[in-house]
Amino acid sequence: MVFITKQAGWLKSARSWGALGLILALAIGIGYGQEPRQIDVAALIALPPTPPLAEKLAALGLTHPDQLDEATQKLDAPARLLNFHAATPIDFSDIRGLGRGVYIPVVITKRDGGRPSLYFLSPGERVLVGAFLVGNGMMLRYITRVSGRTMPAQTGDVYREEWTNLAGQVVFQGEGRLEVTDPRTGAGRLSTVGSIAGLRRPTVCVWLFWSFILACETR
Repeated sequence: MVFITKQAGWLKSARSWGALGLILALAIGIGYGQEPRQIDVAALIALPPTPPLAEKLAALGLTHPDQLDEATQKLDAPARLLNFHAATPIDFSDIRGLGRGVYIPVVITKRDGGRPSLYFLSPGERVLVGAFLVGNGMMLRYITRVSGRTMPAQTGDVYREEWTNLAGQVVFQGEGRLEVTDPRTGAGRLSTVGSIAGLRRPTVCVWLFWSFILACETR
């Protein structure tokens, strides 16, 4: 009731300001009393005791392990090539319900299940670069090249970073400009700013070996 009374007062006062005043009053009224959107990230990324994929595989009536790879392809749950030796730590302690975790990258290769170097993405191309494992949950990490047409990418090109759960729900999204620090070895740095669980979250990632290893810290 208080909100309705205040909104009516703004609209009444705004009539003397003309059309612009009405627009401003409506904008203030819509946002009045609203809190920043909060997300329970831990619940959003939590993995169930038995993955939903198991039920789908059971429905196929498989009779031999050699059928599993083709079956997961058909179910849009293909395997990915990960390199555990290139895993790096990451700290999510500032997010309620999370803590320290690890990031495991997808291998840069032309083989099935791999990915290209981020320096050689076409504009608009989006790739899965790895996965964060934290607590009993997991986030998939995608990066899209937003601007720039040179191959390899140059300092100033814009990239978008997204973290999702296995269902594809976006947990984090941010954009930043690439800084190439050593083109000979493929070293660079990408600083992105986005929000997660209602918190503004700057993230700095150092790209090593043409973006194979992404060592990140959040600030």
